[in-house]
Amino acid sequence: MLRKNLANALKRFRNEQKLTQIELAERLKISQAHLSRLESGRTNASTATLNDILRIVGSIGERYAFTSKPRKIENWELVTFSFPHNICGDRIEVAASPKSPKFSIFHCDAAGSEVNGSAMAEQLTMGFHAITGGTDPLGLSPERVYAALNHMIKATKGYWDGNQSATIIVGKSELNTVDLVNAGMPNLLFYSGQEGTVELLQEPKVAPLGEARRRTIMPETISVKFREGDVLMGCSDGFVDEFQLHMTKKIETYFGSIARAQKSDVKGISKRLLSLLGEALDNKSVDDDISLFMLGKNQ
Repeated sequence: MLRKNLANALKRFRNEQKLTQIELAERLKISQAHLSRLESGRTNASTATLNDILRIVGSIGERYAFTSKPRKIENWELVTFSFPHNICGDRIEVAASPKSPKFSIFHCDAAGSEVNGSAMAEQLTMGFHAITGGTDPLGLSPERVYAALNHMIKATKGYWDGNQSATIIVGKSELNTVDLVNAGMPNLLFYSGQEGTVELLQEPKVAPLGEARRRTIMPETISVKFREGDVLMGCSDGFVDEFQLHMTKKIETYFGSIARAQKSDVKGISKRLLSLLGEALDNKSVDDDISLFMLGKNQ
């Protein structure tokens, strides 16, 4: 829906201002070919281009229509979300198979400019799948996945722009516990369905990928035991920043109240949370890539 509204807004503005595609493209600092693809609805705009469009064109006619994506893990419920969709340094990857009781989740926030950050995120996710075994996960511990990714970055240090933040989760479908490493991402939030409270998972602190020293290459993990109605949520820095900028309460307050109202349904929680953020943005610019995941256990 956002792509269609963006295309209509660009064409309407250009016609009203009597501009050619070349003239508008120059204002937006993009090529005429890229503007043509945006006007025809064949591509999405990067965060920087979307912000320039909102600054020059104004409203695109509708609030952000953020939607999460359900992902399949046997005996678990997982939804993920990232924006923008085509050029984004935030990625959430899943290594899971119906034939295997093990699964891994990788949530990264790559450093660098949009195109460069997107390329680095692509390399990180490729490395994650190579290390974990892709759709037939090996069940490596999260600290071993972290160590392998850190070694990959150090071995190719000339390629990377800064340090890369990530959350690495490893679990077994038949168990109620997951182990995770939070390397430079915001604190994860854990909602207790039985108590109706939200806990910030703050410790232990782990250096972002590429920053860890050799002697601290194997970090401590956080172990999370799930009971009925429990939900784990992780967000990127950009998501937290946008929430703090445009919402009146902290993200954990919204998460807790929505989780109680939705009876711990991760699809319902993510839908409501993203809807609130989209309404609050109301065509304002988004200054960073934003992403989140929510994980719950089927009983």
